[in-house]
Amino acid sequence: MLAVGLALLGFVPSSSQDLAYYFELPCHPPDYIPKYPGCTPEVCKRVTVNNFTTMEKVERLRDMAARAMAFGGGGGGPTIFEISSGTLSKEDKFIDLYKLLTRANQPIFLRSDFELLQSLIEEIKALIGKTFSVSAPSLYLTHPVFFTNISSKPALTDHDQYWHSHIDKQAYGTFVYTCLIYLSDYNQDFKGGLFVFEGKDGRSLEPHRGRLSCFTSASENPHYVQKVVQGCRWAITIPFTCNPDQAAQWPSLDSPFIQQPNN
Repeated sequence: MLAVGLALLGFVPSSSQDLAYYFELPCHPPDYIPKYPGCTPEVCKRVTVNNFTTMEKVERLRDMAARAMAFGGGGGGPTIFEISSGTLSKEDKFIDLYKLLTRANQPIFLRSDFELLQSLIEEIKALIGKTFSVSAPSLYLTHPVFFTNISSKPALTDHDQYWHSHIDKQAYGTFVYTCLIYLSDYNQDFKGGLFVFEGKDGRSLEPHRGRLSCFTSASENPHYVQKVVQGCRWAITIPFTCNPDQAAQWPSLDSPFIQQPNN
């Protein structure tokens, strides 16, 4: 389906965006209690949009992630940087990057990094609102919000075994809508690493730079990522909840780990 597919769903696409995959399936009602009118899905879905964001913005996101991950690096395949808290993989444990940077007086981030993220979050909320037939203002960014860089290194800990099937709402608790923006290209930057929806309505999706994948997060959408066998697979996961008490606490632009205009 081309851009007209998104328009038919109520979302006005840019000239480069097109609908790569759209699928409706029954929700699993017990997973959506309590219900939040205008936010809880009535019909569960999967939506994948090519070229959701520009290559220039993809590079800016990757650069932000790389600056953070330079202070850590998982001992196994995946390295994770969680943006709301500053949690970063380092060998076989996690560290608080924001605390480390604050103590060292190293403001490695730019205000524009977080402004870009915020603008993308608002764009994704608008897309969810239209394509999932819910109210965009009723969506709250939740945690964890995280960059991943998955290499072909063998797993060292249970946390490194990313390829197991899981359900996001069970794994994270707060997710109602899961969204990912891919920051690298399948079969160019890495091999393996397909995203796989399981079950009789299963589907494999190739990660590509700028591609957005959103889906309801409960039992109707079990999924996994195939093992990366070569290169590095970059992505950012941006989840949403309907419960304002579960909203992510976003870093202040005045934080000491963010460069200020007079720096």
